[in-house]
Amino acid sequence: MAANNLNEKEYRSDHEVGLLDNVNSLREERILCDVTFNAEGGEVSAHRSILAAFSEYYRAMFTSKCKEGCTDDGVKVVGITALILNLIISFIYTAKITINSETVYQLYEAANMLQIKYVKDYCVGFLKDTLEVGNCLIVRAFAQMYNIPELVTHCD
Repeated sequence: MAANNLNEKEYRSDHEVGLLDNVNSLREERILCDVTFNAEGGEVSAHRSILAAFSEYYRAMFTSKCKEGCTDDGVKVVGITALILNLIISFIYTAKITINSETVYQLYEAANMLQIKYVKDYCVGFLKDTLEVGNCLIVRAFAQMYNIPELVTHCD
């Protein structure tokens, strides 16, 4: 006879489906945000815990007392516009991102810097899907510069 004969059953809700959407709404309304990024062209607010849970880059930034670029006014971001940073941070909250020919290169560069593999992969997919004679050389040069062999091969 078992000493601990407990009846036990685990229940699981599906509330996580709407949880990030709700947290993103808080972010968009700047409610409970605890970090502001000052990027070229504007500010982007967010919740440190959400960013740190998603990205090793942000986890390291926020757990190392944010020495680089941090001021009382927020985190200074160099090399990423507010538009691009907002697209990436929105992606972290929603798992959705819209990529177009105007943003793809900047998105890839920012995702590379911020170590966000999903966005990098989506950008590579977009470049493959939209490859044509008129942009092939530019895409290939970009792929070589960022060491993306699969994209170089696709261009060949």
